[in-house]
Amino acid sequence: MHCYRTHHTKDLFGVAPGTRLRVAGWVAKKRDHHGVLFLDLRDAHGTLQLVVEAGSETFLLAQSLSLESVVSVTGTLLARTAR
Repeated sequence: MHCYRTHHTKDLFGVAPGTRLRVAGWVAKKRDHHGVLFLDLRDAHGTLQLVVEAGSETFLLAQSLSLESVVSVTGTLLARTAR
């Protein structure tokens, strides 16, 4: 693949939750819910929601990102819970 990503957003449908991966793209939306930061990361193939919790080592960095910032993020894929 590429040194900045292991997957594109389109490739994540077949990936098992709990898999460690790296994605790259730009910040399309950012929402701060006082303790949880939600970032919508877009690449050429789609959008992925990133969740950064307060107290994590990357929270302040994620909070400082502006819209359209280009980033590469490593984390664990989690399944969205049913409502």
